[in-house]
Amino acid sequence: MVYEYYISNHLLHTDMKTATSPSLSALFPVFSPLYIILLMVHLTACQDPTRGQMAKIEEVNRNAKAVTAALENKLNGTEMVPETPSSTSENSAQEAAFKALMTWATSQQLGTRPFNEILVEVGKKFIGQPYVGGLLDKDTSKEPLVVNFSAFDCLLLVETVTALSTQIARNDTNYQNFEATLRGIRYKNGKQGYGTRLHYFTDWILENSVHNRIKDVTKEVGQGAGLVQSKQTLNFMSTHRGSYPQLIGNDALYQEIVQMEQRLKGVQLFYIPKTNLRKIYNKLQAGDILATATNLTGLDVTHTGFVVANPDGSKGFMHASSGSGKVKISPDLQEYSMGIKAQVGILVLRPIKP
Repeated sequence: MVYEYYISNHLLHTDMKTATSPSLSALFPVFSPLYIILLMVHLTACQDPTRGQMAKIEEVNRNAKAVTAALENKLNGTEMVPETPSSTSENSAQEAAFKALMTWATSQQLGTRPFNEILVEVGKKFIGQPYVGGLLDKDTSKEPLVVNFSAFDCLLLVETVTALSTQIARNDTNYQNFEATLRGIRYKNGKQGYGTRLHYFTDWILENSVHNRIKDVTKEVGQGAGLVQSKQTLNFMSTHRGSYPQLIGNDALYQEIVQMEQRLKGVQLFYIPKTNLRKIYNKLQAGDILATATNLTGLDVTHTGFVVANPDGSKGFMHASSGSGKVKISPDLQEYSMGIKAQVGILVLRPIKP
């Protein structure tokens, strides 16, 4: 689904800085109808804080870029092989990948290291892996437990790395136990279903805090850095029902989402303004989970990833980037955040050793 009302926001999004490429501008006069249509298609994606929207809108961005590139190549007389979207591997293949990762972790004696270091090292194993949007929503007829070690969106990366690191810290190489850990991180009370999926990151924080997987340390870390209380009302899913195939024609499931949004009313979240992030670099720990607060109506968070410590004391951001199309490390956290108009600051979540 193309969200045309997002266009003005996306013009200022980091991933959209190259949206109006010189080659495209040269091919079409800037006010020609075809150019405007292409531009609209090209700018209709953003990183969305609900799990479904985070994947859906970013996937539109990737597909739109591919369409534009194909048109350019067509006009230039060059052939381009269409990109085939990644698909979830068979369960046996994922189990084999899990076993290989655990063998690697054992060889590195990773389980003996502090938990935050385990998180960073596991995350680095996935650098360069492709970004693929919508992996959790490929099958809208049911709610399978999606496990993927070869492609990620931003939240899928955080969940996968956290679940893997938990098993490594426990020295538990059982794949079914890994699945149970992942299920607990992704769903309320570990109950697998679309209605119990932690769609809003606010809910993700609450659930994983209750089960002692993380601690929200935003207020602690942000002292003296201009803490701001978020005033967002979380209603994006209920007010954009047509964007979610699972909700179309399913009134009972839709009511579950409405009730979930009602439950989250009044939850207080604070964030550290993005202009002040360098002030807190000395308080951030490698392996901290960061969530980027947004000013987009109805949403709470637009992106997530891990803190990486640089030798000079600055902090980088390890994340699955839709703009780069892969898992990467952005070398400076504040520089990254300042480049994204819809991001207003960050929340800091500290993983707890299992």
